[in-house]
Amino acid sequence: MFRILVSVSFLLFSFSYAEASDWEFRVTRDGGDVPIPCADTRVRCLDKLSLQGAINYLNRGEWRQKIEGDMPNVRIMLEGGVYRLDAPLLIRWGNGKATVGRLTITGPKQEGSEPAVLSGGKVLSGFTKLKGGEMPARMPVLARSHVGSIHLSETLVLSFGSPIERGFGYPIAPRSELFFRGQPMPIAMWPNDGFARINIPATARDKERMGRYVGLDGKSLIDLADEPELSAYGYFARDWADEEIRVEAVDVPMNVLILRAIPKRGGIRAGQRIRVQNALSELDQPGEWYLDRTTSTLYFWPLAQVKDGDLEVSVTDTLLRFESAKNVRVENLTFEEARGDAILLKDSENVVIERCIIRNVGNRAMVISGGRNSGLKEVEIDQTAEGGVVLDSGDRKTLTPAGLFVEKSKIQRFSRLGRTNRPAVAIEGVGNRVEGNVIADAPHAAIMFWGNDHRIVSNDISRVVLETDDAGAIYTGRDWTARGTVIEDNFVHDIGGMIQSKEGVMGIYLDDMASGIVVRGNVFARVSQPVFIGGGRDNVVENNLFYFSSPAIHLDARGLGWARASALDPNGTLQKRLTSVPFNRAPYSDRYPHLSNIIDDEPAAPKYNLVRNNMFVASEPFGIDKDAESGVLLENNRVESDGIFLKYMPPEQRTRREHFEFKKK
Repeated sequence: MFRILVSVSFLLFSFSYAEASDWEFRVTRDGGDVPIPCADTRVRCLDKLSLQGAINYLNRGEWRQKIEGDMPNVRIMLEGGVYRLDAPLLIRWGNGKATVGRLTITGPKQEGSEPAVLSGGKVLSGFTKLKGGEMPARMPVLARSHVGSIHLSETLVLSFGSPIERGFGYPIAPRSELFFRGQPMPIAMWPNDGFARINIPATARDKERMGRYVGLDGKSLIDLADEPELSAYGYFARDWADEEIRVEAVDVPMNVLILRAIPKRGGIRAGQRIRVQNALSELDQPGEWYLDRTTSTLYFWPLAQVKDGDLEVSVTDTLLRFESAKNVRVENLTFEEARGDAILLKDSENVVIERCIIRNVGNRAMVISGGRNSGLKEVEIDQTAEGGVVLDSGDRKTLTPAGLFVEKSKIQRFSRLGRTNRPAVAIEGVGNRVEGNVIADAPHAAIMFWGNDHRIVSNDISRVVLETDDAGAIYTGRDWTARGTVIEDNFVHDIGGMIQSKEGVMGIYLDDMASGIVVRGNVFARVSQPVFIGGGRDNVVENNLFYFSSPAIHLDARGLGWARASALDPNGTLQKRLTSVPFNRAPYSDRYPHLSNIIDDEPAAPKYNLVRNNMFVASEPFGIDKDAESGVLLENNRVESDGIFLKYMPPEQRTRREHFEFKKK
C-alpha cells in the first residue's frame, strides 16, 4: 500500500512540473526503486533512489511521455560509496528523440570526498588458513603454512568460466579474476617471473609431435602430471604473437607438455619463451592463487593478513552500456572489477566519459562502435587485461568522419593477460582522434590504427613494446587505402628493452606497404628504429627530432622482394582491401590522387615518399635499402650536436618533452 501511495504522489508531482527543463535524481547507497519527491518542491528532484532504480525510471517510456516538448536536462547524482552491479546499467537516453537535453551522471566532485565506485566485484568471505588434513597433495611444502582457502558457491565458480585460450588473433572473452586490496593477483604459474625457454626433446622432434609437444628448459614436468586444467602461455614461434593454450596431457617419460592445439602463429620453435599456468603445484609465492573447480575451493597465498573486504572476485561482465544514446556525460566515477569490457558504447552520439577512473578490468576499459562525437577525456585507465580503448566508427566508403576521441587521459598497464595486439587505443573507421594522452608500461603496442584521416597528436608514449619484437609503439599495416592519418607532436621515448631484439623495435611502424601517413613534428628519444616504413608509398616524414635513436628513418623495398607475391595476389590482403573501397572514384580519387591508378603504377614498389626538415642528434639518420632509394625524396635533413638544446643534461635524463627545447638563435 505504501508503494502505491508514493507512486501516485509522484505522478501528481511530475505532472505539476511537466513543463520543467531541468531535473535531478539523487542516488544513495540505501535508496529504493520507487521515486520520492525531494522535500523542497521548488527543486524538480527525486530523492533516495537506488542506482538501478534511477536508471530504470529514466529509461521507462511513460515518464518521457509526461514531458511536453523537448526532453529536459537530467542530472543523476551519486553519493560516495561502492555500488555493486550484477548486470550492466543500460542507458538509452535520447533514443528516438530529435531534440534531447543533456543527461549527466556524476559522483561527488569535491576533493577529499568519498568516491562513487561502480564495481563488478563480489567480496569474498570465509578465508581461513589451511590445517594439516586440508592440504592437497599437490600443494608445495613451502606454501602450506601460508596458504588459505575459501569455499565458493557453484554460481561463483561458474563466473570464472572454463579456462579459455587467449592471445594474438583470439577472440576476447570475459574471465573472472581475484583481487587483493584493489590489485589483481596472478594465477599460480612457473616460472614466477618472466618466462622459461622452450625445449623440444630429441624424442619429440618428428613433424607430428613438434606441432603440439613442448618441453621447458630446466623444468621436470613430473609435478605437473596431475594438474587437471593446466595451460601453457608464451610466444611459441613469434616474438610478436602470444598464445595461451590448454594442456591436454603431460608425457612424463618424454618430459613434454602435449598441447590441445598447434599454436596458430608458426607452431613451436625451440628457444622461444613459455610458462605454465593454473597449477596448484606451482602455488609457491605470495599473491598467487588457484581455483579447484572439482571442490569449489579457491586457494590463495596472501600478501598480508587478510581482513574483511580484502578479497574480491570480478563477477559482472560489463558495468555501463549505451545503446543509441545521445547527449550524455558521465563524470567523477570509478569503474572497477568488470570481467569483460567496463563500458560499451554502441551507435551513440555526443557521449563523453570525463574525469573518471577505470581499473582492474578483465578485458578493455571502453569499446565505442558506431556513432559519433563520443569518447573519453581526462580518464585514468590502469590494470586492464586485454587493452585500453577501442574507437571504431566513420564511413570508409564515403570518408565521413566519426569524431571519436581519447583526450588528455592516462593509460597504463593495459595488457596484463592478452599481451599482444591489445593496445592502449585501437582506432578504426574514419576521422577519430587520440590527443594529449600519457601511455606507458605494456608489453606490446601503445596505439594501433587502421582506416582513414585519424589524428594521433601530442601524446607521451614510453615503456611499451617491453617484451615483444617486430613491433611498434604506434602501428599500422597492410592497407594501401588507409591514408590520411597524421601522427604529430608526440613524444615517443624509451621504447622496448626486455628481450634481445631480432627483427626490430620501432617507434612508428608503417608495416607491409602502409601508405599515405604523415609523421610530423615528433620527438623520438632512445628508440632503436623511430620511423620504420615497410615498403609503403606517399608517406611524409617531416620536422621530427631524433635523439639517440638509430637508424632514425628506415625505408625498404619489400614489395620488390620477399613480399612481392602477396602484394600482387588478387586474393591477398592488400588487393582485397584495395577493392573494398572506391579507391579510384571520389572521394578517394580527390583526396589521394596517387591511389586511383595504383594498380598500373608498380603497386608493390615504394614511391612518392618525402623526408624533409628532420633533425638528428646522436642518431644515424637513415637506413634506406638500395632498391628503395628511388622511392623517397630527401630534403633539408640535418645532423646536429647535443649543444643545440637550451640546457645541458646527460642523455638518459632527457625524459620530458621540455628537455628538448632549443637554444634561441
